[in-house]
Amino acid sequence: MHGAVDAPIFAVANSDAHNTGDPDSKVGAAKNGLYVTELTADAVYDAIKAGRSFATTGPSLAMEVNGRPMGDTASISNDGVAQIKLSVDAESETSVIVKIDVIKNGEVWRTIEPMTRVYEDTAVDDAVNEDGYYRLEVTSQDAAGNLSFAWSNPVFVEVP
Repeated sequence: MHGAVDAPIFAVANSDAHNTGDPDSKVGAAKNGLYVTELTADAVYDAIKAGRSFATTGPSLAMEVNGRPMGDTASISNDGVAQIKLSVDAESETSVIVKIDVIKNGEVWRTIEPMTRVYEDTAVDDAVNEDGYYRLEVTSQDAAGNLSFAWSNPVFVEVP
């Protein structure tokens, strides 16, 4: 045993709060966003198992790599190009997205600072030469200066 698994283990959010009776309790601050095909218990479990989800304390996000969603694997053609489609929403009229980090294989590949409530774009990585993954880390800020965060599950990439 070397810690290897046959299938990815995807992240989910929870508040890990132990002070539920306290008025300042943070229970419910962390949430999960799921991409489901229908609103049923089976579809929810399928989305969690497939990694079609993100963790958040505020913003929502979506990401695809070459048309493949979070939790899936994108094949990179011989040209070595990955098109990373990003869609981020601060989810509050008084908040803006202050930072989006696109993570490639564990390192910040690109940082975007839109300073808008909603951001959509496609980032192009034309130097994909090994198997790996992309994921997002998002920070939003409200008018009072409070920060909220969102983290995506990865989209894996395979290079021929």
